Amino acid sequence: VDAPCSGEGMFHKEPSLIKSYLNKGPKEYAKLQKEIISAAAKMLKPGGMMLYSTCTFSPLEDEETISYLLTEFPEISLVSIKMEEGFKEGLAPFKSCVRLYPHQIEGEGHFVALLQKKPVSDPPFMMKELHTNGTRRKNASLQIPKTVLNELYYFCKDLLNQKLSDSLHSENLFMKEQMIYLLPEESSPVPGIRYLRTGLLVGEIGKNHKFFPSQAFAMTLSQNDYRYVFDLKLDDPAVIKYLKGESIQLPDSYAKIKEPILITVDGYSLGWGLSNHGLLKNKYAKGWRMQ
Repeated sequence: VDAPCSGEGMFHKEPSLIKSYLNKGPKEYAKLQKEIISAAAKMLKPGGMMLYSTCTFSPLEDEETISYLLTEFPEISLVSIKMEEGFKEGLAPFKSCVRLYPHQIEGEGHFVALLQKKPVSDPPFMMKELHTNGTRRKNASLQIPKTVLNELYYFCKDLLNQKLSDSLHSENLFMKEQMIYLLPEESSPVPGIRYLRTGLLVGEIGKNHKFFPSQAFAMTLSQNDYRYVFDLKLDDPAVIKYLKGESIQLPDSYAKIKEPILITVDGYSLGWGLSNHGLLKNKYAKGWRMQ
C-alpha cells in the first residue's frame, strides 16, 4: 500500500506539494489512509503480508494509522523489518516500523511498516457435506474449500457475540450444496432419509465464496447477538416499507458498513439488509414480503 500522504519528504523535489499540504494537511490524509489500509486488510489472504509506506514524517499518518489498523483488525500484527544502514526504528511503541530520513539515506524520506494477517491453517470448526438424500459423504469435509470455512469463521468472529460465535464452531455444521446448516448437539442425519429441513439454515455461500446469513438465522438473533443492528420503532413507516421489500433510508453512521445489517423492530429481528450509498438494500426473504 503506497498510501497518498501529505508528503513532506517530497517538498524539495516537488514544491507544488507544499500548497496541497497547506490545503489538506495530515488530518485529511490520515482519514483517507485509514480507509485504504482497512480495505487492503479485508482483501489480505490469511497468512498474507502487506507493506504500508508513506513519504511523510507525520506520526498521525504513520504510527497512528498503524495503531488504528491493529485495533480494528486484531488478526493482523506487525512484522519486524531487518535493519539496514540508515534505517531508524518507528516511534514507540511501534519500533518494528522503519523511518527513513533524507539526510541519512539516498532518497526523499519514507515510513515503512510490514504487516501480516494471522494464518488460518485449520479452521476452528469443520463441516460435513451431505448428499441430497441425507447421507454423509466419506471425508466430505476435506472437499469443502478452505475459503468457505474461513469466510464463515470470520463472519462468526467479527460479527457475532462470543457465546453465539462459539456455538457455531462445532461439528454440528453441515453443508448441503451451497447451504450451511446447524444441527442440534449430538444429532446427525439418518442415512437414506430425505429431509425437508436439516436443522437451522445459517446461510449460504454465494459468488466468490462469500457467506450471507439466512432469513431463518436472522429470526434467531437478538440485538445483543450481532454487531451491526438498525432498530426501528413499531410505528415507523420504514417498517412497512422494509416488509414490502423496499429500500429505506439509513443514518450516515451506517454508510461505510460493508457487512450485512440486522434490521429489528423494538428489538425484535426482522431480517437483513446491506448499506448502499445511504440506502438499505433490502434482503428480506422474497416469499415473506407484503403485497
